[in-house]
Amino acid sequence: MQTTIYKARWILPVSSAPIENGALLVGNGIIKNVGQAARILPFRQRGTRLVDFEEAVLVPSWINAHAHLELSVLHNKITRFKHFVDWIEQLLALRQTKQQSEIMAASEKAARELRASGCALVGDITNGDLLAPLSLAPGLERRVFFEILGFQHHKADALFEQARKQAAQVNPGAQLAAHALYSTSPTLIKKIAAGSHPFTIHLAESPEESMLLLNGGGPLIPFLKKRGVWDEGWQIPGKSPAACLNDFGLLNKNSLLVHAVQVDNADVEIIKESGAAVCLCPRSNAHCAVGKAPLQKFLQKEIPLCLGTDSLASNIDLDMNNEIYYAYRNGQGLRPDMLLRMATLNGARILGQGAVLGSLQPSKKARFNVFKSKDAINKHPEEFVVSKSWSELKCF
Repeated sequence: MQTTIYKARWILPVSSAPIENGALLVGNGIIKNVGQAARILPFRQRGTRLVDFEEAVLVPSWINAHAHLELSVLHNKITRFKHFVDWIEQLLALRQTKQQSEIMAASEKAARELRASGCALVGDITNGDLLAPLSLAPGLERRVFFEILGFQHHKADALFEQARKQAAQVNPGAQLAAHALYSTSPTLIKKIAAGSHPFTIHLAESPEESMLLLNGGGPLIPFLKKRGVWDEGWQIPGKSPAACLNDFGLLNKNSLLVHAVQVDNADVEIIKESGAAVCLCPRSNAHCAVGKAPLQKFLQKEIPLCLGTDSLASNIDLDMNNEIYYAYRNGQGLRPDMLLRMATLNGARILGQGAVLGSLQPSKKARFNVFKSKDAINKHPEEFVVSKSWSELKCF
């Protein structure tokens, strides 16, 4: 068995306290031991390599819990829009002009950049263009979510069966997902949620979504009618998106709510009681001008949080280091250690990979990032990483 000991000024297991002058023992790509170098080095046997990173911090590889790689072809294409629905209309119109070869090329490029920036796992949403497995850079894994739209109730059964069969034929490992309450009928959402683990959905992303569900106002009904997908039998719930999903019986520990920007105190309480997790996409929300998620309220209620970049149609890049830095600078007092957990272990657990990724623990895959500095690391190691005080990144 090929073994290597990686030594550094700091190791951040995430699952436990930071280790100063730490070491990581790895064999055949699996972590065998982690601790202070003085304890690990005696395990060194003949043939064991020693790699000393000196002034560096070792952190578990990033987990991007929500992205749309197939929208990478729209990078920098939508910069001006009147409101969220206008952004959607432009996205759909532009997407129709792109060939499969263009979509594939842009997606593979984005995936390479994901890996180069230290990501080991991405929760990737596809509407079908990237349903098949992708050829990815070594060290990057992809949890595929096949996102289904269909607002008209009477089409739910046919859409669900078609999607289920397509996923089974093209990529049996893919998970069905619902897009949103304004684009997927309650009947279809319930069918999707029944067999999806986790069940992921865009929720409360924009004021327009809330207006539709609360009083039938805003631009979404005209938008759906224009596209010929409006359901004349739909009735206004008169409730918030979170309350609607809860009424459907679909808020539970298996639910991953993406964005959750337009939520009030009552919604936060509903999410807390359900055990659902929330994926924050702060830079995407800023780009689309939909508001900020109530981070402090989520933290106070100990709601499980993870982090995603969303797509290059609403973000300047998919670099998790930049997403983490943005969240740190705009996180309303979010502690660096909390942010690191959101970007690693929480995301891995929510995507069903917590047993093998997300922390530096024995028996897990040796997926980690090395953040190096030319000078002595004077900041706390977590702050050193999230504040981008480092000068070099290496991915393992």
